[in-house]
Order: sequence, then structure tokens, then C-alpha cells
Amino acid sequence: MTDAVTLFNGGSEALSAGRLGDAVLLLQAAQRLEPRAADIARNAGIAEARVSLSRGEGLGVPDGFQVRAPLSAAEGWWLAVVLLAAGAAGMAWRARRASHEAARGRKPSLSPWLRRLRTGLDAAGAAGMVIAVAMAVSATLDAVAPEAVVMDDRVRLAAASGQPLPGEPALVAGERVRLGREQEGLVEVRLGGTSVGWARRGAFWRVRDAAEYTRRSEATRTTDGGKRGK
Repeated sequence: MTDAVTLFNGGSEALSAGRLGDAVLLLQAAQRLEPRAADIARNAGIAEARVSLSRGEGLGVPDGFQVRAPLSAAEGWWLAVVLLAAGAAGMAWRARRASHEAARGRKPSLSPWLRRLRTGLDAAGAAGMVIAVAMAVSATLDAVAPEAVVMDDRVRLAAASGQPLPGEPALVAGERVRLGREQEGLVEVRLGGTSVGWARRGAFWRVRDAAEYTRRSEATRTTDGGKRGK
């Protein structure tokens, strides 16, 4: 896995050079690894604002400056594991006490701080379950309809047959979409959960493949004197 610093540096270099597709792809990947990094969020916001301008929209509030997930995927899973372990410890405690109560035929009282501790363990287990479910849903969504970035300057949408869709605006470099089904070199493009058409698969790079993109770009620069390739 390419580290966040490498992705950030590559994305910032692309942003300075005006390559919005590269910039958004690499900075989005960097944010997945370091969601709380202010410098990554700042440059991602600038890149998204420039994409909005290239679409002919107002500047608005750059997406990079909006609230982001406070944890990376790895951090989220670890937090879920720790909280679930705490909840499991609370359940084991309850089961042990129930066994002792049954053996003694009476219910011993708990001190206030022990009651608070048991309640806290139960709450931690519930929170861990919620986080784990949310992480699983997010991972499933990215597997079924992965987030991707438009890399070509302009991408025209077509029907599943490959025929151009009349009146459909083109996607521009740096736009973030989700990809659906693939067939014969075309991929279904989704915006906001809705299928908006099909386009050439090679015009997109998935965010989760950004590390591979940096390696290919570096190899291309060293073998052809600086030409960019995908």
C-alpha cells in the first residue's frame, strides 16, 4: 500500500500542473488513509473546487472542507474490535455472576462504580456492533459499486448498447462517480446511487487502485521521458 505522504505529494504535484483527474484520485486515496490531515483536506478541497468550475458550476463550498470521516477504514475496524471485545467481557461478567447467583441462591449487590462499569461495557459492545455494521456496509458498497474518478478531460455517456445519449452532458476530469456493471469495454456510471449511463472503462480509475496508479505513472515517467499514461 502506498503511504498517504506519497499519495499527497503526487496529488499536490498534479494539482499544481492542472491535472485534475490525477489530483482528485490521489488526494481522495490519501484522505482514506489519513482522514484528519489538514493539508490533505485543504488540497482535496481546492481540487474539488476546480472540478466544480470546470463543470460550469459555482465555486460553492469545496468538498474537501466538508466534514469527513474521523477515522480511516483500518482505524474504524480496530475500534470496532476493541469495543466488541469490551462488550464481550461485559457479557462474560454477567454470565459468571448469573452462575454464582444460581449456585448461592441469592443475588449479591454491586457497588455503584461496578454497576457503572458494567453499563459502560454493555454500551461499548453496542457501539462496536454499530461501527462494525457501518464498516461492513461501506466495504460492501465499495466492492459492488466502487468509487472512481474521471481521468479523461471529457467523457461522453452512452447507452448500454454503446450509442451516445442525446443531450447528456459530458463528465469532466476529476469528477467522482461510482462504477457498476461492465460489458465489452464499457462500465455503468452511477451518480448519487442512480445509473446515468455507460462510458469507456479506461476513462476511470478506482480510488482504491490509486497506489497502483502512482506506480504505473512513475514507471511511465522513467521509461518514456515524462509522458503520462494510464
